[in-house]
Amino acid sequence: YRGEIRRIIGVMNKVLADKEYLVANRCTIADLGFIPWDEQVHNICEGQEWLQTIEQDYPHWCAWRRRLLARPAVQKVLADRAKALADAGPSTIPKNWEREMKIIK
Repeated sequence: YRGEIRRIIGVMNKVLADKEYLVANRCTIADLGFIPWDEQVHNICEGQEWLQTIEQDYPHWCAWRRRLLARPAVQKVLADRAKALADAGPSTIPKNWEREMKIIK
C-alpha cells in the first residue's frame, strides 16, 4: 500500500504541475475529498525514506495540500475534529494529530 500511496502522490504531482486545484482550477469536492486520505500518508508511510524528501520530490502536491489546509473552512473542520477527538479521549486520537495541528496554525 505504501508504494501505491507514493504512486498516487506522483500522479497528482504531475496533474497539479500546471494548476492549483484538481478540477476547473478551483477548489472542489475533488480536492477536499483528499484531505482525510492525505492525513494518513505520514501515518502509513512513517519511517519511509522517501518522506524525507517529499517537498523536493512532489512540490506541486505539497503546495496543493498547503493551499487546502490554509482554507478557513478546512481549518475550522480540522479544529472541530481535533476537539471532538480530544473530548473522546486519547485512545481515539490519530498519531499525526499534533503534526496536523502545527500545519494549520
